[in-house]
Amino acid sequence: MKKSAILETLKDMPDEFSADELLERIILLKKIDSGILQLKDGKTYSQEDAEKKINKIPNALTVKTIEEARKGKGISKPIKDIKSFIVSL
Repeated sequence: MKKSAILETLKDMPDEFSADELLERIILLKKIDSGILQLKDGKTYSQEDAEKKINKIPNALTVKTIEEARKGKGISKPIKDIKSFIVSL
């Protein structure tokens, strides 16, 4: 994870926020970094397979993280779909 990503996340946050909100955004960044590494290593699922897997056993944090990522929280713009997002990196 890069310091610049954390600093950008802090800039996007309101003047007052909880430690939990910050940690959730850092976790999102970590998940994105992990996904990028998996992509580089060829350890990926198709969009369809990923959606099936996520919809099969989502936990509350995963659902919230995905919803926030799609809204653009913690990143510079909303994610319309995972594949397009990863390709844009």
